[in-house]
Amino acid sequence: MFKHTINTPTEQSLLEQVAYALSRNGYLHFLNLETQQVQTLNEIKWGTEDIMYEIEEKPDAFLQIIPISDQERQQIRRRFTLKLADQDIREELLAAIESYTPTPTWRKALAQYGDVQAQWHYFRDNYFLNLAQKWLYENGLAPTPKINN
Repeated sequence: MFKHTINTPTEQSLLEQVAYALSRNGYLHFLNLETQQVQTLNEIKWGTEDIMYEIEEKPDAFLQIIPISDQERQQIRRRFTLKLADQDIREELLAAIESYTPTPTWRKALAQYGDVQAQWHYFRDNYFLNLAQKWLYENGLAPTPKINN
């Protein structure tokens, strides 16, 4: 997907940084409005105290980015799967989505079909880039979004 380290690298565009943050559960994500950089924090990682202090001291200089939920993630997978032309692959992936452990089961099923997996990565990346564009627009940081999905 998008290149990333725990502190988002500066070579990524703001759109890519926000897309990555929207796609990553389990972390705290903040957009520093002064630097236009997304800072991603693991709540239990050492060394984040300075960043948290800065956020507390200048709350107007940061916007929190809330990642999508697991339920939304499953809806994205379902939307992609329903578009597949091959009925057997579609049924297998839909069954994986409905399984007891949907995420690992779906990933394992998807991995069997390299071309479909490549289509999924393209679909997913575009979904998050469009979502990031919308987020930036809603926060007054970008022009009207162009939605492709």
